[in-house]
Amino acid sequence: MKKTTAIILILLMLLTPLGAGAQKRDQVGTDVSGFSSTDVNGGTINGSVFGSYRASVVCYFAMWSSRCLSQLELLDEVHTSHPEYGVFGLLLVDATSTAELAKAYLESKGYTFTVFLVDSVWQSVVDQSVFIPQSHIVSNAGVIVESWQATFSSADKIVERLDLYAADVQAPDGDVNADGSVDATDALIVLRMAMGIIPVTQDALRHGDMDGSGTLEAADALIILRMAMGIIV
Repeated sequence: MKKTTAIILILLMLLTPLGAGAQKRDQVGTDVSGFSSTDVNGGTINGSVFGSYRASVVCYFAMWSSRCLSQLELLDEVHTSHPEYGVFGLLLVDATSTAELAKAYLESKGYTFTVFLVDSVWQSVVDQSVFIPQSHIVSNAGVIVESWQATFSSADKIVERLDLYAADVQAPDGDVNADGSVDATDALIVLRMAMGIIPVTQDALRHGDMDGSGTLEAADALIILRMAMGIIV
Protein backbone atom coordinates (compact mmCIF):
# COMPACT_ATOMS: atom_id res chain seq x y z
CA MET A 1 0.00 0.00 0.00
CA LYS A 2 2.81 2.41 0.93
CA LYS A 3 4.60 1.60 -2.31
CA THR A 4 1.45 2.34 -4.32
CA THR A 5 0.98 5.65 -2.52
CA ALA A 6 4.58 6.63 -3.18
CA ILE A 7 4.23 5.88 -6.89
CA ILE A 8 1.04 7.98 -7.10
CA LEU A 9 2.76 10.90 -5.36
CA ILE A 10 5.70 10.74 -7.77
CA LEU A 11 3.36 10.68 -10.76
CA LEU A 12 1.45 13.67 -9.41
CA MET A 13 4.70 15.61 -9.00
CA LEU A 14 5.73 14.84 -12.56
CA LEU A 15 2.36 15.85 -13.98
CA THR A 16 1.99 19.05 -12.00
CA PRO A 17 2.83 22.16 -14.10
CA LEU A 18 5.58 24.44 -12.91
CA GLY A 19 4.31 27.04 -10.46
CA ALA A 20 3.95 30.72 -11.31
CA GLY A 21 7.30 32.30 -11.84
CA ALA A 22 9.15 29.04 -12.48
CA GLN A 23 11.89 29.36 -15.06
CA LYS A 24 13.72 27.08 -17.44
CA ARG A 25 17.24 28.44 -17.42
CA ASP A 26 18.21 26.89 -20.77
CA GLN A 27 16.17 29.54 -22.57
CA VAL A 28 17.77 32.47 -20.76
CA GLY A 29 20.58 34.01 -22.78
CA THR A 30 19.19 32.94 -26.15
CA ASP A 31 19.63 35.60 -28.84
CA VAL A 32 16.36 36.02 -30.75
CA SER A 33 17.32 39.27 -32.49
CA GLY A 34 17.69 37.38 -35.77
CA PHE A 35 14.15 36.08 -35.99
CA SER A 36 12.06 36.88 -39.06
CA SER A 37 8.38 36.07 -39.38
CA THR A 38 4.92 37.34 -40.29
CA ASP A 39 2.14 38.56 -38.03
CA VAL A 40 -1.46 37.34 -38.14
CA ASN A 41 -2.34 40.23 -40.44
CA GLY A 42 0.24 39.13 -43.01
CA GLY A 43 2.78 41.84 -42.21
CA THR A 44 6.49 41.21 -41.73
CA ILE A 45 8.25 41.41 -38.38
CA ASN A 46 11.82 40.70 -37.31
CA GLY A 47 14.17 40.97 -34.35
CA SER A 48 14.92 44.64 -34.95
CA VAL A 49 11.58 45.42 -33.30
CA PHE A 50 13.04 44.83 -29.84
CA GLY A 51 15.37 47.81 -30.22
CA SER A 52 12.39 50.17 -30.07
CA TYR A 53 11.44 49.18 -26.54
CA ARG A 54 13.03 49.28 -23.09
CA ALA A 55 12.24 45.55 -22.82
CA SER A 56 9.64 43.22 -24.33
CA VAL A 57 7.46 40.28 -23.36
CA VAL A 58 6.73 37.51 -25.86
CA CYS A 59 3.99 35.06 -24.89
CA TYR A 60 3.78 31.70 -26.67
CA PHE A 61 0.14 30.62 -26.82
CA ALA A 62 -2.45 28.48 -28.60
CA MET A 63 -6.03 29.34 -29.43
CA TRP A 64 -7.34 26.09 -27.93
CA SER A 65 -6.02 26.85 -24.44
CA SER A 66 -8.17 28.87 -22.03
CA ARG A 67 -5.08 29.46 -19.89
CA CYS A 68 -3.40 31.04 -22.91
CA LEU A 69 -6.38 33.22 -23.76
CA SER A 70 -6.46 34.54 -20.20
CA GLN A 71 -2.91 35.80 -20.71
CA LEU A 72 -3.85 37.76 -23.83
CA GLU A 73 -6.07 40.04 -21.77
CA LEU A 74 -3.15 40.81 -19.45
CA LEU A 75 -0.83 41.41 -22.40
CA ASP A 76 -3.20 43.93 -23.92
CA GLU A 77 -3.46 45.72 -20.59
CA VAL A 78 0.32 46.10 -20.50
CA HIS A 79 0.40 47.13 -24.16
CA THR A 80 -2.16 49.87 -23.51
CA SER A 81 -0.75 51.20 -20.26
CA HIS A 82 2.99 50.87 -20.88
CA PRO A 83 3.93 51.84 -24.47
CA GLU A 84 7.60 51.87 -23.49
CA TYR A 85 7.49 48.06 -23.39
CA GLY A 86 7.05 45.74 -26.34
CA VAL A 87 4.18 43.26 -26.05
CA PHE A 88 3.95 40.35 -28.46
CA GLY A 89 2.00 37.14 -28.82
CA LEU A 90 3.75 34.14 -30.39
CA LEU A 91 1.18 31.83 -31.97
CA LEU A 92 1.41 28.06 -31.99
CA VAL A 93 -0.09 27.07 -35.33
CA ASP A 94 -2.00 23.84 -35.80
CA ALA A 95 -5.40 22.74 -37.13
CA THR A 96 -7.29 24.45 -34.30
CA SER A 97 -4.93 27.36 -33.70
CA THR A 98 -4.57 29.32 -36.92
CA ALA A 99 -3.58 32.86 -37.82
CA GLU A 100 -7.13 33.49 -39.04
CA LEU A 101 -8.65 32.38 -35.73
CA ALA A 102 -6.16 34.46 -33.74
CA LYS A 103 -6.81 37.54 -35.87
CA ALA A 104 -10.59 37.20 -35.44
CA TYR A 105 -10.22 36.71 -31.70
CA LEU A 106 -7.97 39.77 -31.28
CA GLU A 107 -10.41 41.90 -33.25
CA SER A 108 -13.41 40.64 -31.26
CA LYS A 109 -11.69 41.58 -28.01
CA GLY A 110 -10.24 44.84 -29.27
CA TYR A 111 -6.68 43.74 -28.51
CA THR A 112 -4.10 45.74 -30.46
CA PHE A 113 -0.73 44.17 -29.62
CA THR A 114 1.13 42.26 -32.32
CA VAL A 115 0.82 38.50 -32.66
CA PHE A 116 3.27 36.73 -34.94
CA LEU A 117 3.97 33.17 -36.06
CA VAL A 118 6.75 30.91 -34.84
CA ASP A 119 9.84 30.85 -37.07
CA SER A 120 12.92 28.63 -36.75
CA VAL A 121 14.59 30.95 -34.19
CA TRP A 122 11.61 30.97 -31.85
CA GLN A 123 10.90 27.29 -32.50
CA SER A 124 14.25 26.42 -30.95
CA VAL A 125 13.22 28.41 -27.87
CA VAL A 126 9.70 27.09 -27.31
CA ASP A 127 10.75 23.50 -28.01
CA GLN A 128 12.78 23.53 -24.78
CA SER A 129 9.58 23.32 -22.74
CA VAL A 130 6.31 21.43 -23.18
CA PHE A 131 4.50 24.05 -21.11
CA ILE A 132 2.08 26.47 -22.74
CA PRO A 133 1.59 29.35 -22.27
CA GLN A 134 5.20 30.30 -21.77
CA SER A 135 6.41 33.88 -21.65
CA HIS A 136 9.84 35.31 -22.36
CA ILE A 137 11.23 38.67 -21.31
CA VAL A 138 13.48 39.97 -24.10
CA SER A 139 16.01 42.73 -23.63
CA ASN A 140 16.40 45.80 -25.81
CA ALA A 141 19.27 43.94 -27.53
CA GLY A 142 17.01 40.99 -28.46
CA VAL A 143 18.27 38.49 -25.87
CA ILE A 144 15.99 36.43 -23.62
CA VAL A 145 16.71 37.47 -20.04
CA GLU A 146 13.94 35.58 -18.27
CA SER A 147 11.50 32.80 -19.15
CA TRP A 148 8.26 31.96 -17.36
CA GLN A 149 6.80 28.49 -17.81
CA ALA A 150 3.54 29.44 -16.14
CA THR A 151 0.75 32.00 -16.30
CA PHE A 152 1.04 35.52 -14.97
CA SER A 153 -1.55 36.37 -12.32
CA SER A 154 -1.87 40.04 -13.32
CA ALA A 155 -0.63 42.69 -15.74
CA ASP A 156 1.28 44.25 -12.85
CA LYS A 157 3.34 41.06 -12.54
CA ILE A 158 4.35 41.32 -16.20
CA VAL A 159 5.34 44.97 -15.76
CA GLU A 160 7.28 44.02 -12.62
CA ARG A 161 9.42 41.60 -14.64
CA LEU A 162 9.88 44.06 -17.50
CA ASP A 163 10.99 46.77 -15.07
CA LEU A 164 13.85 44.56 -13.93
CA TYR A 165 15.44 44.54 -17.38
CA ALA A 166 14.36 47.92 -18.76
CA ALA A 167 17.00 49.79 -20.72
CA ASP A 168 17.08 53.48 -21.54
CA VAL A 169 15.90 53.97 -25.11
CA GLN A 170 16.43 57.16 -27.06
CA ALA A 171 13.22 58.64 -28.41
CA PRO A 172 13.05 58.45 -32.24
CA ASP A 173 14.40 61.70 -33.70
CA GLY A 174 13.96 61.13 -37.45
CA ASP A 175 17.69 61.25 -38.20
CA VAL A 176 17.70 57.84 -39.84
CA ASN A 177 21.00 58.22 -41.71
CA ALA A 178 22.72 59.73 -38.63
CA ASP A 179 24.11 62.74 -40.49
CA GLY A 180 23.09 65.17 -37.75
CA SER A 181 20.03 66.62 -39.49
CA VAL A 182 16.48 65.59 -40.35
CA ASP A 183 15.67 66.09 -44.01
CA ALA A 184 13.88 64.57 -46.99
CA THR A 185 16.61 61.95 -47.36
CA ASP A 186 15.68 60.45 -44.01
CA ALA A 187 12.02 60.35 -45.03
CA LEU A 188 12.94 58.66 -48.32
CA ILE A 189 15.01 56.00 -46.55
CA VAL A 190 12.12 55.17 -44.22
CA LEU A 191 9.68 55.04 -47.13
CA ARG A 192 11.92 52.65 -49.07
CA MET A 193 12.27 50.43 -45.99
CA ALA A 194 8.52 50.50 -45.45
CA MET A 195 8.01 49.38 -49.05
CA GLY A 196 10.55 46.57 -48.68
CA ILE A 197 12.92 48.04 -51.26
CA ILE A 198 15.79 48.05 -48.77
CA PRO A 199 16.07 46.05 -45.53
CA VAL A 200 15.09 47.60 -42.21
CA THR A 201 18.01 48.04 -39.81
CA GLN A 202 17.81 48.28 -36.04
CA ASP A 203 19.33 51.78 -36.07
CA ALA A 204 16.80 52.95 -38.66
CA LEU A 205 13.96 51.49 -36.62
CA ARG A 206 15.25 53.19 -33.46
CA HIS A 207 15.48 56.61 -35.14
CA GLY A 208 12.62 56.36 -37.61
CA ASP A 209 9.72 54.63 -35.84
CA MET A 210 8.04 57.95 -35.08
CA ASP A 211 4.64 56.56 -34.07
CA GLY A 212 6.03 53.78 -31.88
CA SER A 213 4.34 51.01 -33.82
CA GLY A 214 7.43 48.78 -33.82
CA THR A 215 7.72 48.88 -37.61
CA LEU A 216 8.67 51.42 -40.26
CA GLU A 217 5.67 52.59 -42.27
CA ALA A 218 4.75 55.32 -44.73
CA ALA A 219 3.23 57.23 -41.79
CA ASP A 220 6.69 57.45 -40.19
CA ALA A 221 8.16 58.82 -43.42
CA LEU A 222 5.42 61.46 -43.55
CA ILE A 223 6.13 62.57 -39.97
CA ILE A 224 9.84 62.87 -40.74
CA LEU A 225 9.13 64.85 -43.91
CA ARG A 226 6.92 67.25 -41.96
CA MET A 227 9.74 67.65 -39.42
CA ALA A 228 12.17 68.43 -42.26
CA MET A 229 9.79 71.05 -43.61
CA GLY A 230 9.41 72.65 -40.18
CA ILE A 231 5.69 71.88 -40.00
CA ILE A 232 6.21 69.97 -36.75
CA VAL A 233 9.10 69.95 -34.29
